[in-house]
Amino acid sequence: MRLRLDRCSLLDQVRVGESLSGMTAKWTSRVALAGLLMVASVAALALPAGANWTGTTYDYGTCSSMNRGDSSPHSFYYSKLSSPVKNAADATRQRLSYTDLATKSHSTQYATTDVVIIDKYYVSYCDVDWFDGVSGATGHERCNALTSTGKCETADVRISMYFVDLLPTSYEHSLLCHEIGHSIGLTHTSDTTSCLKPSTYSSVTYSTHDIGHINANF
Repeated sequence: MRLRLDRCSLLDQVRVGESLSGMTAKWTSRVALAGLLMVASVAALALPAGANWTGTTYDYGTCSSMNRGDSSPHSFYYSKLSSPVKNAADATRQRLSYTDLATKSHSTQYATTDVVIIDKYYVSYCDVDWFDGVSGATGHERCNALTSTGKCETADVRISMYFVDLLPTSYEHSLLCHEIGHSIGLTHTSDTTSCLKPSTYSSVTYSTHDIGHINANF
């Protein structure tokens, strides 16, 4: 079952302790408190582990669009990425190399590039309440164009640099794994071994079930 929901409600979100005062607390305090993730808002939306594949939806062009990638190889264009985000994206692509979905890089962005990854200090985009150092969305993925068969031709993945600057490398790897997973066609899961489990950042890879979906569709 695929939940047809506002995409903003499906974003990774994090909240640190109320005692953390904006961006003025020490980095170490923030990291310690960042483990207190605000998952209540998405807990009811997390899909069962057995149902986290969106399939072909003909859905694109809105902040809530959810659709599967079109074909293998899954091509990427990095839009002047910071080193941490580039490294996290490369790590996810390395993990995908063990599946039936190949990936490749484009040095130029084309109309058929499957995924464009952009990292910025987002404040507003798609009416999203972006991460501000205390709480909010850390990443976003949406489909922007379709193939003739209704699959996603090209998508963008957007990453909050406020989040990247604040938290450890493992969180960045989990976030890129998660958002790239959406661009492939994976949706949220309750499986704790999967980076598609929302808001926990406890896994940096795809579960056996996720890989089953990938291998069955590419």
